[in-house]
Amino acid sequence: MDMKDKVEQAKQIIKQIRLHSIPPEILELEAMLDNPNTAEVVRLLSHNPEVLGEFLGLANRVLNRVEDDLILDATSAVHLLGLNDIRYLFLSGYLIKNLPTSETDHKVVLHSMRAGIASAELSHWIYGLGRCEAYLASLCRMSVRFT
Repeated sequence: MDMKDKVEQAKQIIKQIRLHSIPPEILELEAMLDNPNTAEVVRLLSHNPEVLGEFLGLANRVLNRVEDDLILDATSAVHLLGLNDIRYLFLSGYLIKNLPTSETDHKVVLHSMRAGIASAELSHWIYGLGRCEAYLASLCRMSVRFT
C-alpha cells in the first residue's frame, strides 16, 4: 500500500467520524461571564426556546422545585442561581443531552443525574462549593466512572 492509498484510507475514516458541535450559546455564555451582565445572560438563554426549556428543567431539578413552584422564566432562574452557577448548569444540560448514545448510556446518565442532585444538596456543607458546581462535578464523575 503506497502513501496515496493510505491518505485516501485516512480520508474515508475521517468522513465516518461524527462529531457534535458545541451550541453557540455555550460559547457566548462563556464570553459573557467574563464581564457578567444579568440582562444579557437572560436574553441569551431566552433566545432559543429549546435551550430555555432544557435550562429551566435542569434548574428546577437542581433547586428541587416542586411542581406548583417551578421556575418558569429565565430571569427568575438567573436570579435564583446566580451567574456563577449558570455556567455549570448550562454545561450540564448540554452534556446530559449529547452524552448518551445508547440505552445503557441513558441509564448511566440518569444515575449520574441522581448523584448530581444528591451532591447539590450536600454542597451546602462544603465551604466554597456551589450547588451547580457540585452537580456538574458529580454528573461528570459518575458518567466517566460507569463508561
